[in-house]
This record gives sequence, C-alpha cells and structure tokens, in this order.
Amino acid sequence: MIQKADLNDIEAIYSLYSSVALDVSKIYNNEYISAVQKNGFIVALEEKKDIEQRIINDTLFVVFKENNNVLGFLNVNKEIYFPQDADNIFWFDKTLKNKYFHSNQSIELHEIIVDKNHLHQGIARQLLDYSCRELKKKDIKFLFSIVTLDRLQIALQYYFIQEILLKGLVSRCPLIYSD
Repeated sequence: MIQKADLNDIEAIYSLYSSVALDVSKIYNNEYISAVQKNGFIVALEEKKDIEQRIINDTLFVVFKENNNVLGFLNVNKEIYFPQDADNIFWFDKTLKNKYFHSNQSIELHEIIVDKNHLHQGIARQLLDYSCRELKKKDIKFLFSIVTLDRLQIALQYYFIQEILLKGLVSRCPLIYSD
C-alpha cells in the first residue's frame, strides 16, 4: 500500500538510505562501481533530522508498505539548495534550465529507493505511477532527475508526467547532457 510518509517511518527510511549509500572509499574499485551502478546508489546519506524535515516539508514523500513494513519510498520536491547564480550552470541547456529553476510546473525526483530484498516486484513502478498522478493533480508537468552515469559523467534527465503515465518510464527518457 502506498501512503504519505509520516514521522513514524523515519527509522525504516533511514535504514533504506543506509543500504544504498555510496562508499566513496571504494569508487576506484571497478567491481564495486559496477555493482552499485547496476543496483543503484545515493551519493550522500541523509541524517534522520533531514529525513524528518523532508517528510514534513517536501511536495511529495510517499512510502510503500506491506504488513506495516516500509519496503520502499519516493521523494520529490522543488529544488531549493541551488545558489542564486544557478543560471550560470554551464552544463544545463538554457531552455530546460528555465523550466527547472523558474517554473512552477517542474519538480525534482530526489530518490526512489526499494529494499534490496524486494527488488523486481514492481514497487518502484507503483511508487512512480502514484507520484506522477499526484503531481499531475498539482499541475506539475516536468519531473527532473539528476543521475550519475559513472565516476566522471553526470546526466540530467527529465520526464513529462503525461508520458510516464501513458507509456511508462521505459519510453526512452531523453538524455539532456553527457560529457
């Protein structure tokens, strides 16, 4: 069952964060990098107080529960931590930059994390579908996600909410930047 995260979910969410946190001491180990790129990772581990603030303040923070256990979560919010001079970011297409930083119709997918023992069961897909429907009700049209391709490449991907709902995420989301 998908529901809005609440403060009682913090321990379970933190545990899921911890399970996919990148171990930066191993980033030059090709076997480790290959495994984390295949399975997914997050660069920075959230602190519990940060998770609490996200649950309270973010546009959408939902969990997937089964038998009252959190098996996954998804978190989206309007990006707030970019500096005032964010318009000077050179690797970002100007048109998309305007949609990303200056539009009320865009939002960022921060994380979508599923317990590693419950992968390939459709949990992430359900979280994404649910979230897209909720975001559409709020007139959000663009869902952005910054992803790493390897140690040196960064990509900015964006998804049109309608396309996700109609075609599914596998509909060849456009890659905006890759160096």
